[in-house]
Amino acid sequence: MKRDWELVREMLLEIEALDKGHHFFPLSTAEHSGDSVAYHLHLLEQAGLVECADHRPLSGELVRIGKSLTLTGHDLLDLIRDEGLWMVKKSFLIEHLGGITIDALKSTMAMYPSESGSALSVSRHAQNDAVFN
Repeated sequence: MKRDWELVREMLLEIEALDKGHHFFPLSTAEHSGDSVAYHLHLLEQAGLVECADHRPLSGELVRIGKSLTLTGHDLLDLIRDEGLWMVKKSFLIEHLGGITIDALKSTMAMYPSESGSALSVSRHAQNDAVFN
C-alpha cells in the first residue's frame, strides 16, 4: 500500500480536533478504504506522530485506535496545517525531490510565500556542523 500524504494530513487534523475522551477509529471514507486508513494510522504511530491503543468493540475484532497527537505530531501538523502552504510545499517537494518525507517537510520551514503570495522566498541562514581539530 502506498503512503497518501493527503490522508496523513486529514487524519492528523481529525485526531487533533478530537474532544477529550474521544478516539479516532480507522473507518472507511469516501476516498479511502478502512484498510487504507488503518494502515496510515499504523504509519503515524510508527513515526511517533500519534498515540494509539488497542480497542475491542462489541464485534470482538481487535482494532487499533488513535488517542491523540504526540508533540512531534503537533509539530508536523503545524508545518502542513495551512491548505495554501501545504499545496506549495507539496508541489515543491514533488517537483524537486520526487516525493515527500517528514524530514523534507521540516526543511521547507525555511521557505514561505512572499507577501504578494506569488513567489517563494528562501531563508539564507545556514548551519555549519563541521568539526575542526
